[in-house]
Amino acid sequence: MIKLFISDIDGTILHNGTISPHDIDALHTAVKQGVTLCFASGRLDNEITHLLQETNVPFHRISQNGAFIHTHTNEQLHATAFEQDILADLLEAVEGDNFVVYISDANTYYIKKKCDLVREIEERANLTSIELPTLYEEIGNTIHPVKFAIGGETEDLFTLQKKISAQFGDRISAYISAPQCLDIVPANVSKGGSIMMLLETLGLKPEETACIGDSYNDLPMFKVIPNSFAMENADDAVKKHTKYVVPSVKDAIDIILATRV
Repeated sequence: MIKLFISDIDGTILHNGTISPHDIDALHTAVKQGVTLCFASGRLDNEITHLLQETNVPFHRISQNGAFIHTHTNEQLHATAFEQDILADLLEAVEGDNFVVYISDANTYYIKKKCDLVREIEERANLTSIELPTLYEEIGNTIHPVKFAIGGETEDLFTLQKKISAQFGDRISAYISAPQCLDIVPANVSKGGSIMMLLETLGLKPEETACIGDSYNDLPMFKVIPNSFAMENADDAVKKHTKYVVPSVKDAIDIILATRV
């Protein structure tokens, strides 16, 4: 029996900044039938609570690809940040004319300089950042990074992902979280690892859990959760790792509830 349903946010339940009323109704139906909810995202924790407040249901949160875990009562179960000694080299590795570099701590996105392209990205992604010309000087001093979010062309990001993975090895984890976004987080941070921590806290087994997502940063949760769903607009390389492919969160919930015993 499925007791916990975990959903990615962008491209899964959130589309162009909105949530379908059908998906919201499905979430309420799931809760009424005893299913606990969790949202797992590359976004900040405060973004998750803001973006999903209209659902009006209680939910656990896994933020910044697993760097933080919060329960629906706001208890923090896990938190992490980069090791200080790799920050300068990591900054140097991601800088370049082809990329837009965001750096986040627990609560805020920072960017060194905004331009029209950045403002367009932020409006499209429903994202807010602080422009800070001295950003790189503040790193490791007043700002303690949890994630680097790199914007650029998808092909360039895949190349960068390979480069930094080779350079930093198991000291970082890097995921393509959207078609034009590469997330870099501390070592061993993933949605899958954080889900396992949450399951231990809740006293649940992976087979009592279902999850849904649409991108490469969802692969770690697909790996640990056997009842997995991919959105039908996901890349084939993502869909091949899931049990089901569906057009919406509602469809996933319908399958879960229909097969509950």
